[in-house]
Amino acid sequence: MASGLSCASSPKFDVFALGVLLYLMLFGVYPFEGKDEKEIIHKIIKEEHKYPPGIEISNTCKYLIDGMLEKNQGLRIELSEPNFEQWYKGGE
Repeated sequence: MASGLSCASSPKFDVFALGVLLYLMLFGVYPFEGKDEKEIIHKIIKEEHKYPPGIEISNTCKYLIDGMLEKNQGLRIELSEPNFEQWYKGGE
């Protein structure tokens, strides 16, 4: 990988990828955009995602996206997290 980071398969990587997809489905844009792969990787590593202005989502959904896009794998939300399960099953 261009950043020099390992991309070994892990549920934590899958959660991050699901966070990117959820963000894309809700807002119609990626949480990290750039002119090329190098710039996108830099933004993923160094910058925090921002929410597009004018689009309202629930606090639970923000919690999930923030947790899924958490840079620190040890702090990233897990699929067994009660708020994830509640949201996934249509609770909020």
